[in-house]
Amino acid sequence: MATETTTPIRNDGGSGWRGQVQAFARDLRLAFRNLARNRGFAATAILTLGLGIGATTAIWSVVHVTLLADLPIERPDRLITLQGSIDGDSMGGNPLRLNDLQAGLVGVAQVAGSYSEGAVFRKLGRDSVGGEPQRVQVLRTYGDFITVFGTSPILGRNFLAEELHPESTVALVTEPFWRSELGADPHVVGRSLFLGERSLTVVGVVPGSISDLLGGEVVVPGIAVENRKAGFLDLVARLENGVSVEAARARIAEVARRMAASHPEDRGLAYGVVPTLEAITGTPSRGRLLLVLATAGFVLLIVCVNLTCLLLARLPERIREGSIRAALGAGPWGLVRAALAESLAVALAGGALGVGVAAVGVPLLVRLLPADLPRLESVQLDLAAVAFALGVAVVCGFGFGLLPALQVSRRASVRGLREAGRSTEGRDRRWLRASLVVVELGLSTLLLVGAGLSAQALFRLRSAPLGFFPERLLTIEVAQPWDTDSDKLHRYYERMLTELSATPGVRSAAFVDRLPLQGESQGSELTIPGRTFANRIEVSRRAVSAGYFETVGAPRLAGEPLPDHGAGNEALVNEAFARRFFAAPAQAVGREIVLDGNRRYRIRGVVSNLRQEAAQTVAPPEVFVHYRDTFWPIANFVVRVEGEPRAMAASVRATVRRVDPTQVIDEFGPMSATLDRTFAAPRITASLVGGFAGVALLLAAIGLYGVLGSEVAARRRELGIRLALGATPQSILRGAQLRGLGLAALGVGLGLGGGAVLRQAMASALYGGGSGDLGAFALAAVVLLAVAVFAADGPARRASRVDPVISLRSE
Repeated sequence: MATETTTPIRNDGGSGWRGQVQAFARDLRLAFRNLARNRGFAATAILTLGLGIGATTAIWSVVHVTLLADLPIERPDRLITLQGSIDGDSMGGNPLRLNDLQAGLVGVAQVAGSYSEGAVFRKLGRDSVGGEPQRVQVLRTYGDFITVFGTSPILGRNFLAEELHPESTVALVTEPFWRSELGADPHVVGRSLFLGERSLTVVGVVPGSISDLLGGEVVVPGIAVENRKAGFLDLVARLENGVSVEAARARIAEVARRMAASHPEDRGLAYGVVPTLEAITGTPSRGRLLLVLATAGFVLLIVCVNLTCLLLARLPERIREGSIRAALGAGPWGLVRAALAESLAVALAGGALGVGVAAVGVPLLVRLLPADLPRLESVQLDLAAVAFALGVAVVCGFGFGLLPALQVSRRASVRGLREAGRSTEGRDRRWLRASLVVVELGLSTLLLVGAGLSAQALFRLRSAPLGFFPERLLTIEVAQPWDTDSDKLHRYYERMLTELSATPGVRSAAFVDRLPLQGESQGSELTIPGRTFANRIEVSRRAVSAGYFETVGAPRLAGEPLPDHGAGNEALVNEAFARRFFAAPAQAVGREIVLDGNRRYRIRGVVSNLRQEAAQTVAPPEVFVHYRDTFWPIANFVVRVEGEPRAMAASVRATVRRVDPTQVIDEFGPMSATLDRTFAAPRITASLVGGFAGVALLLAAIGLYGVLGSEVAARRRELGIRLALGATPQSILRGAQLRGLGLAALGVGLGLGGGAVLRQAMASALYGGGSGDLGAFALAAVVLLAVAVFAADGPARRASRVDPVISLRSE
């Protein structure tokens, strides 16, 4: 007779992985039901975790697309960027040097160059009535740029070899431009396109990756430039198959040495070689964006610590459940699995909420963040971001749930079932929660220090002297193509200045190639007759009109202003130039200088230092020449008005249109708006870091309040006995407050220590950082200790009001 055997059902699942998965799924379903019954805990945990995951996911989405994702081209790892320099000073490329590189790197790499400029485009064609002019970005290329960059047309063809010359009349358009401005015409190949006064024939449509990465909408062959000292090209190279970056770097260095030996203009020439992805993503906003991401990550870490404390507070209930499971046959792993299931249920719900928060946060960040971030317009909440949010949720779930789960597994027993019904909390558990709160307070202090450093950097940026008066100034930027005739360009500038100055309500108008705080300039090699320098000296050269410094309100320290129509051999220098090379402004007047070896100028006057870059701490030597003595097709006009600049905007704009109705105004508005845009990136960074620090401070206060409150509940009998034996409520109050301050002091010390490391990491973003940064540390400590006093007040007062009779009776 056969004997029937049965296998007992184990609470911790089967021995195989399939049984474990089924058991975990069962525990997860039970955990969701438990959360539905504990709605207060569930709402608090899911809301805080969802906000933390959502904020982190939104910022990660921006970082991933703009800084980390591969270039959307073929074999992006084979694309390198050549960063030129002369004697250590950065220098862009030019067509003559590009030709030498192409010839010297045959078999090693294909090299091409490009630069971007604005052009006027009429949507309905040059001769069509009603076609409003609009600005488009034209990418002028040298060499087979499209092939080198690793892409190919989606319609039509690439440029032919015989079309790669300055007189070429062909063009490629990018896919976004083709769709938005040309109606996605499938027969666009062969169609005429009017840019300014030129008629070009469209031969192909290239993918949007070109415009995403380089900003061009229309691609045309570059213009002729015979000046070997020019530096305006961005150089990229595609390595041939089998050629390593190291081998290419050695060959490029050899070609640069030959160029330096053959051409006096190339003395000191060298090329750095970096992956093109790194070159494109190395924007000034990179460090700030990574700082904000790190801040969001710290806030998420604080959320996890807070949730760990919440789960530890619920430990008696979890021990009771675990003891029942152990009595029914669950093993240690089964107890840990069940406890982790509850944490994972909270995390998954928080992750789902975080995806919703990120869906709102990503478009907001795209609008707020600086436009110099590459590929910013491509940022969206995609599947990768959703996967990131859910992955972070799972990691957080295991992170904040593991410690409470191990506690449940260790304590679940029949004895644990008896102890779980008591209201007391073990000393080791109180110590554990207190330690976690100290870590939380330390992280909050660290974030407060970071917020303080960011705010101080922003304050220094905004309060540093400008060197001019921005009030009642209007600024106008217009650009002409680089192949514009020089005489025609200067006549346009002259007429603009005449018409603007004659506009009612305008006190004066002037020209400058770049506005203050915009940075960058034309560089020139300086020599001074009768003097020798150990190293090559390069100074900033800027083009201005007569009366520019009077218009912006910058004082003249010595000498005379520039003549109205330019003298061709006279220039102004700034105070930094005069003091560096002639000891004092008065001694510089009348002295001769030579720029670029062949441009001789007499110093006519010395003007005060203007702040040309936002983060400028020391003014560089600068030479100002009349715009007629140079060629610069990007014009900035500054207009000093009698009244409110915005009230004058319409009449000034009408004047610009009257001078040339076909011209497009690129930038127009009060100088104050220009300043706001200049400081937008550090202001947004300080606001985001400050906001996250505020959230962290709130979480830390809640954590401290919870720990002290649970300690009061756990020590109720002890406090009752002390009061019965003669302790005063005031002494109990002070003791509880000191307990909170003690935890806060430990956290502050931990955070200030980390803040010293953080300050070094933020050094590149701290404008003029120094001893004044200690104020951020002091402020962070004071704020957190004040919040700690406030958070400890409630539990401390509750401890002082314990009724000894009721407390002892309940025990």
